[in-house]
Amino acid sequence: AQKVIDVVSQPVSLNNKVVGIGASIGIALYPDDSSNSDLLIRNADVAMYHAKKCGRNNFQFFTDEMNDEAKSRLDRESKLKLAVNKGEFVNHYQAIVDANTGKAVGFEMLLRWKSGNEIISPDKFIALSEELGLIIALTEAAIDRGLRVLKQWHIARPDTYLSVNLSAQHFSKDNLVPYIEKL
Repeated sequence: AQKVIDVVSQPVSLNNKVVGIGASIGIALYPDDSSNSDLLIRNADVAMYHAKKCGRNNFQFFTDEMNDEAKSRLDRESKLKLAVNKGEFVNHYQAIVDANTGKAVGFEMLLRWKSGNEIISPDKFIALSEELGLIIALTEAAIDRGLRVLKQWHIARPDTYLSVNLSAQHFSKDNLVPYIEKL
């Protein structure tokens, strides 16, 4: 497999330009990894995605643990997509305190996933929501909720502000500022 990767990754001249490609190879073996061709190809595919995750120009042999990991990820993806559709995300607000006065001057808006009676920590869903392209919709809905709450706070304390954490994906789209201005 490494020899194949070495050959494939050699620079090639195309239309007077030198280009290089990489290879990630997943290997599943008959009959150890499967006795039928469809499952053997699927297992090789799982190993290939694992190889990609390990870095460029890599190869990996299929293991049962990879399959368990792939099933677990698919389960997490399905649950996250369902939670988005069901509107299971809520805002929590953490006070930002002025060290000189000891008074709250603003609040940091924090996104949480409320699944039944369980509150799921952001470290369990933020990265996955970014990978699945859901983070912008989640954040926009959170900002919408947050600005409604901020409007109520402004009745009592007009100088109160709301701090929002953004994903790098927000800066790759040109609609963030117009979206907030519209709200």
